[in-house]
Amino acid sequence: MKHLLAALTISLAAPVAAQDRMQAEDCIQSWDAMFQLTGLPAAQVQIDVDDAGWCVIEEGVFSVEQRSRVRLDSLKWRASAIDRLIDDGLPPRTLEIYGEGLGVLPQTGNRVNDYLFSLQNRGSELDFGLSVRWDSLQNSVFVDEGFIRFDADNRVDVIGRIDGIDLSDRASLQTSFGTMGLRNVTLKSTFDGWFEDYLAFPIGASVLDSADGAPENQVEALQEQAVAFLENVPETVLPAVAREALSKFIVSLPTPRGALQIQLNADPVIGAARLMPLGFAATAQDRAALIPDLMDGVRVLVTWTALRD
Repeated sequence: MKHLLAALTISLAAPVAAQDRMQAEDCIQSWDAMFQLTGLPAAQVQIDVDDAGWCVIEEGVFSVEQRSRVRLDSLKWRASAIDRLIDDGLPPRTLEIYGEGLGVLPQTGNRVNDYLFSLQNRGSELDFGLSVRWDSLQNSVFVDEGFIRFDADNRVDVIGRIDGIDLSDRASLQTSFGTMGLRNVTLKSTFDGWFEDYLAFPIGASVLDSADGAPENQVEALQEQAVAFLENVPETVLPAVAREALSKFIVSLPTPRGALQIQLNADPVIGAARLMPLGFAATAQDRAALIPDLMDGVRVLVTWTALRD
């Protein structure tokens, strides 16, 4: 699963004009190029082109790790300048990719167990979409749409802009790693159980300690620390209304029920130059001293609407 998400992240996607119809050869070659880029085992699937010019795979199953496979009810994509990816391993100028019914199929070596696990996991399948474009005049990447939909009441959406990216060629791309930075991002999510299903365990396993007393008490202490930290964030960065909303969301964890929106704007951008000093900070006190510089020109707006009982 982590390799699949990495593949989706490095793909540049965006709305494509009607004339950018994919050809059968484009679909096959771009599919092969993705596996070459990510190092995943090549998947033999049937790829078709629909009437709207999308590359389409129905009922695809392929391996991503030694003991698991990924299945998709459907996957479709289209792009402009797809030859950049096929010939040079560079991101296309635009690409849209959408999937439905994404799920994990464990491979235990026991056919009965694998069958039963596949039935059990049907209820946890999700849909996703990503739409990103590179503006070569501004050297910016725009995430026009990104979403994960767990079900009707559980969803995560993101839009944003990253500046300082030149994708003209490999050399320019490598140089961009030192200049790119986040200009703005808006994250929206509705919570009705997805946090517990997908994030509670990995986060809890990393921050809770079985030797430190009841987990519930540890969670409460961590919430208090987080809220106290927000009190020290300048109001120019996090206005009082946003601080209150974010604090209420933190207190609702680990079982949030409601709608969260976080909007971040940064000028100058948040990139390697701004974050690099953190890597040289020896202590937590040193890192805390860097916060004013890290937050210079950053503004965060937050809303949290809890569901009523």
